[in-house]
Amino acid sequence: MTRLTSTAATMLAVALLSSCGGGGGDNPVTPRAPTIAVTPATQSRVAGETQQYTATVDGVAPTAGQVTWSSANTAVATVNPSTGMASAVAAGTTKIRATVGTAFAEGELTVVANTAPTANAGADRDVSAGATVTLAGTGTDAEGQSLTYRWTQNGGPDVTGGVGYLTGQNPTFTAPGTIGVVRFMLTTSDGTLTSGGDAVFVYVLEDGTKRVWVRPDGNDSFDGSRGAPFRTLAKAIGTAVTNGADVYVAEGLYAEQVVLRNGVSLYGGFAADWSARYPASEPAHQSIVRFKHAAVTGTAVADLAVDGFVIGGETNTTLDGESTYGVLLANAQRVVISHNLISAGPGTSGLDGLRPAPMAPAPNGANSPGEVTPGAGGGNGGAGGTGGTESSSARPGATGGAGIGTALGGPGGPAATSNAGGGNGGDGANGAQGAPGAGGAQLGTFGADGYIP
Repeated sequence: MTRLTSTAATMLAVALLSSCGGGGGDNPVTPRAPTIAVTPATQSRVAGETQQYTATVDGVAPTAGQVTWSSANTAVATVNPSTGMASAVAAGTTKIRATVGTAFAEGELTVVANTAPTANAGADRDVSAGATVTLAGTGTDAEGQSLTYRWTQNGGPDVTGGVGYLTGQNPTFTAPGTIGVVRFMLTTSDGTLTSGGDAVFVYVLEDGTKRVWVRPDGNDSFDGSRGAPFRTLAKAIGTAVTNGADVYVAEGLYAEQVVLRNGVSLYGGFAADWSARYPASEPAHQSIVRFKHAAVTGTAVADLAVDGFVIGGETNTTLDGESTYGVLLANAQRVVISHNLISAGPGTSGLDGLRPAPMAPAPNGANSPGEVTPGAGGGNGGAGGTGGTESSSARPGATGGAGIGTALGGPGGPAATSNAGGGNGGDGANGAQGAPGAGGAQLGTFGADGYIP
């Protein structure tokens, strides 16, 4: 019994020694290297973008400062050594390494060159004054990056609330209450690069669905659209009146008489390329209407506007006594004449007074009955005096007396050289020229109650 116990004790001691390992310094224990994993293993980024890398150490998140990060090619990408945030620099491929002691793991980062995105602001728009307008932009990016949109207003009355731009792919605004052109320039951005600009023109009209366009280099055989405008205002007005449209007029000279029609408004001052609308006071962009006698005229017309023109009547040199007018209206109602420069031009000279038929001359020595203005000459002069006889010493006869008419009579006859009577006096001089006619009436004035002749 005792033997068995001793044997068991001996065996236990051996087991204990084995579990404790050898006790000498000749066989040291080698520490095990940690297991490191990097995420993402592969990634592609555009130059200028960033990528966050993470690591696990033996399957768990590392403690602060346990991992050190580095890039194999900093010309392609750099990385924050503490956080693992990589920044793409230029096209190429590099390794992003996580190091713990002597152990490490890597992820691969490919960088592609960035190109600027594109922007398309959409087609030009025709809208009614005061309407709600929604812009429609698109953009593309070769690298597939998300884009932001910015619409910078660079023409027309402000519709941005004073900031000068709108954002978003499809922003909205309220059109101005006045006729004109609102212009926007759209750009897109991928966060690093910005596209070139693309313009869109929003034409604010009286009615955005009914319009006729005119330009001096147009053609009356065209359809009157903005791309194919008419040449004359007469053609444009005649076309517009058929469907209740209005007429929009480019800068330039229109040497024609404008005859207004019911419901057809005229708006001038548009640039030749339709990119803007200018006031009539802008010399380089005026829509000018000039015609003899009356440049703009209308009889019994109503419900229209004439806005933004330089209007001038010209002297009709073929007619005496003719007046000239810039705008001549008769029996018009609800016609708005606004924001124009209007001049009448000089009238022509008045007509001469009437010239009556001359009266028959009076007998010798008698008074002439004369004429009404303009006067005729006086009557014939009086008879000459009686000449002396051949045997007498009397002097020759005296000169005849002057005739007495409404104008001075002619001189008497010559003195007698014999005993014959003197000759008749000459005809009286012509009377004075008739007075000029009265000048044309003045333009008149505009007041709170309308036009005052």
